[in-house]
Amino acid sequence: MPPEAAFAADRPEPPVPPVAPEQSPFPEARGLTGPDIEIDLVEGDFRVLGGAPQLLLTVDGEDIAGPLTTRENGTLRFSRLPDDAELRVPDGTRVTVRQVYGDLAVTHLDGVFSAQRVAGDAEILDVAVCELVQVGGDLEAEKGGQLRVRHVNADLRIEDYDEPPLIGHVSGDLQARNLPGIELREAIGGDVVLDRCGDASLVGTVGGDLHAARTTVSLRVTAVGGDVMLAATTGVTLAAAGGDLHVDDVAGPIEAHSVGGDVVIRQATAPIRIGIAGGDLLIEHALAGVHVSRVGGDARLDTPLRPGAEYSVRAGGDIELRVRGEVNARFVAQTNGGEIRTRLPLSVERGRRRNLVGVIGRGDASVTLRSGGDISIAATDRFEEEHIMGDEYVGNETKDQTQTQTDDNDSKTWEGNFGGRRFRVRLDRGPGRAHVHFQGPFGETEDADGFGPASRDFGVEWERGRGARVYGEYEEKLSDLRGKAEQTARKAADQAQEYAERAARRLRETDWESVGREVRQAVEKAVGDLEDAFNQTRRGWEGRSSGGAQQGGQRPSGAQRVKIEYDDDGDAAAAGAAPGASADVEAQRRAILEQLSSGAISLDEAERRLNDLR
Repeated sequence: MPPEAAFAADRPEPPVPPVAPEQSPFPEARGLTGPDIEIDLVEGDFRVLGGAPQLLLTVDGEDIAGPLTTRENGTLRFSRLPDDAELRVPDGTRVTVRQVYGDLAVTHLDGVFSAQRVAGDAEILDVAVCELVQVGGDLEAEKGGQLRVRHVNADLRIEDYDEPPLIGHVSGDLQARNLPGIELREAIGGDVVLDRCGDASLVGTVGGDLHAARTTVSLRVTAVGGDVMLAATTGVTLAAAGGDLHVDDVAGPIEAHSVGGDVVIRQATAPIRIGIAGGDLLIEHALAGVHVSRVGGDARLDTPLRPGAEYSVRAGGDIELRVRGEVNARFVAQTNGGEIRTRLPLSVERGRRRNLVGVIGRGDASVTLRSGGDISIAATDRFEEEHIMGDEYVGNETKDQTQTQTDDNDSKTWEGNFGGRRFRVRLDRGPGRAHVHFQGPFGETEDADGFGPASRDFGVEWERGRGARVYGEYEEKLSDLRGKAEQTARKAADQAQEYAERAARRLRETDWESVGREVRQAVEKAVGDLEDAFNQTRRGWEGRSSGGAQQGGQRPSGAQRVKIEYDDDGDAAAAGAAPGASADVEAQRRAILEQLSSGAISLDEAERRLNDLR
């Protein structure tokens, strides 16, 4: 039967329900020149091919005439088409299908196609405008103009569209490539892969992994069940990611409330904000700052510190910070169970092994690090020395080899604690001059900054051609100490000469061991006197630093020395002492000293016995 006879207007048919208004073609497709075709039901598979010279319906390769109705407005309606039907239409045709029980294929249609429900798979190739409400199987769409899909029960693949597709719910995986944009309004049950997708907006959740590359604008999703890997995007906002988060080369903000695994972010020019990262954290080249509330594992940052940016990380494990380029920042570091190591020439305000507050340069950036393990701070390829914070002393500057070679002036400051007291040393160097300034010690009740009316200091200045000069409050103390040391040394020398002369007189009857012992005792006594002089000076400093509050001060524990006076053997011989008496006295004296050293007798008992030998 000729095709013309199949579409005769004088063949009446019973009325059929109209297609729902929501399935009407897009407004953009109005003004088509071809016919409008409405199909209520297709019993099996259905194919639509465009570009035909005239309208043609075939089943198994044979032309057929189905039930149809011709309306006054020129619309052709099929109430039912058999399985494996194929409809060929000219360009500019509008085809609307209510339900397809099998698979659907629409190709090379320069017109509009819409379907309310497709039970099987759907393939859309080179269709100008396509709208699908529900697809029971997979959907593949390529090389089209416009695409709108409300629900896909399986996987969805979209490639090469002229305008951004609008997608609702996808139960399976979603793959999209070479799009000017894409909008995902509902949940995606499986993985999402986006490549060259322009303005990609994900509003719903993603049950699997999310991979996006070369997507030019922001991604906004509620939650991702698996890993998130983004490259060359302009930003991402995540409520939660069950797996890892990997982001490379992102121009826009990065926000993630919760990440179950590791976080790796590289080349970010906008701020980074992470709530919780369950695994490790690695951030490289973060130009606009970082804020991470909590990291379950270790954290590593390798980045320049831009002026005005804030870098804040709290980690349960170790934290390693490596800074690049010029550094002008204020650092606050605190660890609960490890140590703080720094390779930066910081001017430390305060700190111990587990706490550090310092600044370098102008302090334009802000760095706050808190960890349950160790904290390491270094500058990449610039500083060679490393200092580990001690329990009492905080080393806070190391020598910058590059700076000392290029700068005419070099100023460094060290501050720390020793013996419960605080000290500060400042070194200023320049061509042909040097200046060392010492301040301290400062007590706990003194100025909190360690500088003020209670400060004590002294300094040493050196200038080429003029020599060195000492100044400051300690200069008088040092002069007194120097005088006492000289006096003690002279006394020790006189005593040693006296014992030497005494030994010479009795050279014949005294053994050399006794002579050596007496000389050692004389030197020990001189050293004890010198130690007493230092202790007296130190107690004077401590008394002043504590404001005289120390009560009942006791001399620090140390070795106790017994003053021993020796009889002149020459005088004993002149008094008629029996030969060998001197040797007997010496043996008794030696026994007393041995009992004292072993603890057998007390100091008072030893002194009494020695006095009895005179």
